[in-house]
Amino acid sequence: MTRRALLLISLLLQVVSSLASAETDMPGRRPHSSQGAYVLACRSPEVFEVRALEFTRDGFVSDDCFQINDTTSFVEENRYRVQSSSDGYLCIQTVSQSQCYWTRAESLVHLGRGPQLSDEQFAEAARLHAEASKFARMGLNYTWEAEKAAKEAEIAVDPATRQRSLAERDRLYKLSTEYDGRAVDLRNQAASIRPVP
Repeated sequence: MTRRALLLISLLLQVVSSLASAETDMPGRRPHSSQGAYVLACRSPEVFEVRALEFTRDGFVSDDCFQINDTTSFVEENRYRVQSSSDGYLCIQTVSQSQCYWTRAESLVHLGRGPQLSDEQFAEAARLHAEASKFARMGLNYTWEAEKAAKEAEIAVDPATRQRSLAERDRLYKLSTEYDGRAVDLRNQAASIRPVP
């Protein structure tokens, strides 16, 4: 067989495989891992119905929808909550958006099971996650700066310049670790909020 024929067969097998997996999962949900699924949520149930099959088949998310990471860890961290329900659909709110988005209740794997956080509790979880994201971004910026200082140390000809760059690298990595730790602490605080029965 020619190389072109082998490539064509390989591509065909990939397409058949992706179609088979899309058919085994329900519209609006894509397998994530053994811990959950990616679930589509849209600004209305009608938009969800229009977009669900394309999302399941191709993973495409339009501007009027978003993808929920419906895994145990995201649910346990209180990143989502069910704000309301209607006719087999749930309106999901995230810590990053005040507006809720609709999905089929049966599409969800972990989210929506059990009691939900109150408005006040979810607002506090959202505040903690926003603060955590800010610290995580700052930690990432310090990591980038530390890597830049490390590269400067590698190319430095002068030993004094090399030492200054290495000291700066160490200082920046330490700051990065501190900010990452603060982000983890804040996410843990958000995860510790429990619904009032």
